[in-house]
Amino acid sequence: MLVLNVILGLTAIAWIIIGIKTHADWVVNIFDQESRKIKNQQTAIEKYGYQSVTSLDVLSPKKAFVFGYWDGAESNEKQKENVKVGKSPLIFQIVNGSLIAFTSIAFLTVLSRGLFTGIGLL
Repeated sequence: MLVLNVILGLTAIAWIIIGIKTHADWVVNIFDQESRKIKNQQTAIEKYGYQSVTSLDVLSPKKAFVFGYWDGAESNEKQKENVKVGKSPLIFQIVNGSLIAFTSIAFLTVLSRGLFTGIGLL
């Protein structure tokens, strides 16, 4: 029975080590992809200007939070080149969405608590 416990313990330790190593490699790979994307964007901005990395020429309405807006973007058709810009990994989009949601909820909580305290309900 003691041998079985030792074998199970060593197997569990091995799987935990393999899981930690695999997860660490995955995180490093994602950050390497994001780093390459940022470097490509910087190179494109230096060569062709900021308009070369914009992905949309036409704005369209979406059912989502708006966290940025640029008005009067001047595009020069002569400077437009076909520059390949990478797409961010999904994990960064999820983190971005969760940060926006958390910030919005925290901000509304602070405002509502201040409102309730101001009108004497708390």
